[in-house]
Amino acid sequence: MSADWHWQDAACWPPCTAPAEAQYRSWQADIASQHKAFSALAAQQPLVAPSMLADQVTQEAATLRMCADQLVVIGTGGASLGAQALVALAEQPDTVRFLENCDPVTLARLMRLPRERTAWCIISKSGETVETLATTLSLIAQHADAPELLAARVRVITSNPHSSLGQLAHAQGWPVLHHPADLGGRYSVFSVVGLLPASFAGLPVASMLQVAQQQWQHYRDTPDIGFWQHACWLAANARSKPMHVLMAYADRLRPSTQWFKQLWAESLGKAGLGSTPVTAIGAIDQHSQLQLYLDGPRDKLMTLWLPDMAALGVPLPHVDLPGLAYLAGHRMGEVMQATAEATVQTLTQAGVPLRVLRGVLSPESLSAWMMRQMLEIIAVAQLLGVDPYSQPAVEEGKHLTRRALGRA
Repeated sequence: MSADWHWQDAACWPPCTAPAEAQYRSWQADIASQHKAFSALAAQQPLVAPSMLADQVTQEAATLRMCADQLVVIGTGGASLGAQALVALAEQPDTVRFLENCDPVTLARLMRLPRERTAWCIISKSGETVETLATTLSLIAQHADAPELLAARVRVITSNPHSSLGQLAHAQGWPVLHHPADLGGRYSVFSVVGLLPASFAGLPVASMLQVAQQQWQHYRDTPDIGFWQHACWLAANARSKPMHVLMAYADRLRPSTQWFKQLWAESLGKAGLGSTPVTAIGAIDQHSQLQLYLDGPRDKLMTLWLPDMAALGVPLPHVDLPGLAYLAGHRMGEVMQATAEATVQTLTQAGVPLRVLRGVLSPESLSAWMMRQMLEIIAVAQLLGVDPYSQPAVEEGKHLTRRALGRA
């Protein structure tokens, strides 16, 4: 299965503002040094695991499969969103559920799953995430009459065995899988964090990991002209176009857009810089957001993600009604494709700054897209002069949450 995506870009981009155009050209004239700095920055975290991890997570998933038909992932933010994006492409994505919020109603619903056939994967890099710890304690309370059911069905992923979560896992006798300490949560999709749920869902994690490794190597080794055009364009326009819209034409890509939103926002939104990520799903949001994009403030850059689905679905029947005749013989995939291409044309004619991504959607091609997005965002951060790996502004909120609950 091809992992290639085809970018239609510069032909769709209207001229930048004069300052943005000057900045863009300045960066483009110095790509060699920009790439050197980017390559060093990208190497600061292990964005893709060694190949051997595929065998390890496959074996771990098979062990869980022996005693469970469902896996519930407890984690929030980077501990959940990457895995959700991958699992959405599985043939049976509902075999993996995600408990990412501390909403007691959602928790109660998931606790109704058959206890004897449900496994749990608890993820927190720090081991101190309040929402995750509280949900885990609730899980223990729900199994107070049969703690042995959890002993064989829980896996914990954390970087610190001495954290609250690590100590709790030890006390409960739950196996702990290692989260790399030097890998940020939002960049962890190609570690055990994303690959264990993906393997449980039946996805080909070995080939997905191989594609991610190839992408990582390609973009780090030598300057890729197209990659740097995109990174420079995004960075140069971040101030004059403070919103970046990702609109994907497939329901299965909704979790991927949510993963992207966190990655973009937390990596770039610092020191008064960055732009606000906005996500949309076609064709649904043609009927809710497109009016704004076409006729509202010109403060947006747009990326349209158009996976090829024209051959999908059954041919629509002929119905003897004049208003339906034009649909006869077309597949649902053709209808989706037609709406997507119409949106591209409409936005282009309106002069909206736009780039378009086309290709065949598969677990491997999604892996290629996710790795490119991580690297592209690191490149944009390097151009803007911000640290793509930190999130200092949100730490105060975490501290205040703990204090409100009685922890000093």
